Amino acid sequence: VGFNEEHAQEAYAVVTYEDAAGDTPDTYPGDDELTKFAQGACAGEYAEYVGIDYLDSELFYTYLLPSARSWEDDDRSVVCFVTTAGEPLRESVKGSKR
Repeated sequence: VGFNEEHAQEAYAVVTYEDAAGDTPDTYPGDDELTKFAQGACAGEYAEYVGIDYLDSELFYTYLLPSARSWEDDDRSVVCFVTTAGEPLRESVKGSKR
């Protein structure tokens, strides 16, 4: 899908999970810990991509977490997506300050 076509979400960051000590553990940290990390990481990356702080934006973010199964295959990546509350995106939101 090109960015000039309607799309529901747009990936804007891939962030490697790190625990509070800055380590990437071998043991699956659990959904709650990954969710907490993803919320902070995706909010932190948002302004650089969209061009406006998340709290000032009309858009939203969501994320995809590694699963316990994919963790076993060395998947430590959280993928962050920009989305809307209804209407599809019709162009890239990169630098849009929306």
